Amino acid sequence: MGWKAGSLPGSRAKEPEGWEAGSLPPPKQGPINKAKAETAAAAAQHAIDAGRHVLVYKFIEAQTGSAATGPMTGMNDQIEAVEALGWTLDKMSVTQSEVMTGQVAGWTKHAGHPMNERIALVCIFRRP
Repeated sequence: MGWKAGSLPGSRAKEPEGWEAGSLPPPKQGPINKAKAETAAAAAQHAIDAGRHVLVYKFIEAQTGSAATGPMTGMNDQIEAVEALGWTLDKMSVTQSEVMTGQVAGWTKHAGHPMNERIALVCIFRRP
């Protein structure tokens, strides 16, 4: 059961260029996402070394805008880094929070400003 852009009644959307499987370029992993993925992998390896079969891990990503819909590439990288060590994502919970005070590069952050929004995924990974 698949759907395509424009398949819903009244929709005029078209498939994005390069939509065919395997035709899109791989996402670019920036230094922050790479460091976060490496940290997640290190925690997953530590849990393996400790003989654990369940890993609960919290991933946090800053939102660029609450109206934005699209891939969360940084989250992809981090989850894939954990799964590459043999863990399987079993359950996930999502929450959103806001930074209320402070300064970034001389600018005062105000509640409700998009740069203050954070998405947290709490993931339960399991391994045999």
